Amino acid sequence: MSRSLRLNRVIAPDGKTLIVAMDHGIALGVVKGLEKIVDVIVDVWKGGADAVMLNLGMLKNVGNYIPKGLGVIASIGVVNPLTSYRNIVETAIRLGADCIKIMFFAETENDNDNIHRLLELSSICSEWNIPLMVEVYPKKNPYNPDTIAHYVRRCNEVGADLIKTFYTGSKETFRYITSISMVPIVILGGPKIEREEELLSMVRDAIEAGAIGIAFGRNIWQHPQPQKITNALKMVIHENRPVDEVVKILKGD
Repeated sequence: MSRSLRLNRVIAPDGKTLIVAMDHGIALGVVKGLEKIVDVIVDVWKGGADAVMLNLGMLKNVGNYIPKGLGVIASIGVVNPLTSYRNIVETAIRLGADCIKIMFFAETENDNDNIHRLLELSSICSEWNIPLMVEVYPKKNPYNPDTIAHYVRRCNEVGADLIKTFYTGSKETFRYITSISMVPIVILGGPKIEREEELLSMVRDAIEAGAIGIAFGRNIWQHPQPQKITNALKMVIHENRPVDEVVKILKGD
């Protein structure tokens, strides 16, 4: 299968994407909102999600319950000098993954070694025609535009096909980041944002600044109604609806 065909299962025909991240369990164990992960998958699919992000073990266990047409991103943990990436990529493909995602904790003493490991992983993914998403997560300055731009560009250079990272807080600064990236960028959700209008406005601003969408977790499946908030996010991302209009629909006004 071609890389572009797999990527088209994650990114919608309009060039945008709504990804729901559900790969928190390895680090956090049982997480509120993900106790019944199959129910969440069905909810977000009904709400209009384009893809879900799962750890390999969970993909193995719930793969038969993933609705047809919903893209699958296999999360393979953190860049690690001891990991055998070839075996992991092959396992992900056997389990039906459309994309590989790895976390890159930046601003550490291991930056250069980890960049070289990303180059190795990218080469393996290219060999198997499967896209690679890199989550750029600066440890010290996660919202600093220059820091994010620096690492986004380095991940471009080693062959990432997609980038997931922080929204910097303003369209101006984030537009600079998307302008120096040759590959699409999605924003992560981070901690739960309580005000729906604030969440949707951040997404709207990121899209206007050049992001192609989101990869959110807690802000979707810790919402009281995951299907409804997914649908609201879809209206902002894919339908280009004004935030105030979407908030009224979300609240049933």
